Amino acid sequence: MAIRARAGARFKECSGEFEVQNFAVTCATTKPVSENKQDCREIVSGPILVAKQYTFGIVVAWSVKPDGTVEESKNLGVHVKRLDDNPEECSISLEMTVLNRMKNCYMFL
Repeated sequence: MAIRARAGARFKECSGEFEVQNFAVTCATTKPVSENKQDCREIVSGPILVAKQYTFGIVVAWSVKPDGTVEESKNLGVHVKRLDDNPEECSISLEMTVLNRMKNCYMFL
């Protein structure tokens, strides 16, 4: 009896956009703690990528002072987060661009 196995990867190109309007007000009024870090807050997009049973969204996170105001001396974070509750592992590779409405003010991540 022969045993067969298959390995490989699938590639799918897609694009998504997560626009945060009035970022200063959003930061001032957002309460969800990011990754159980009490000094960080986050906002999460809806699904931007769905691959079979896996769903991903974009997270924007920032640091706050003890009084809840934005810690301006800290960095802004942007990452991809699994939104599904499937216990299986899944790997993805993404290229993201952070765009600012100010001319020539953007970065690739």
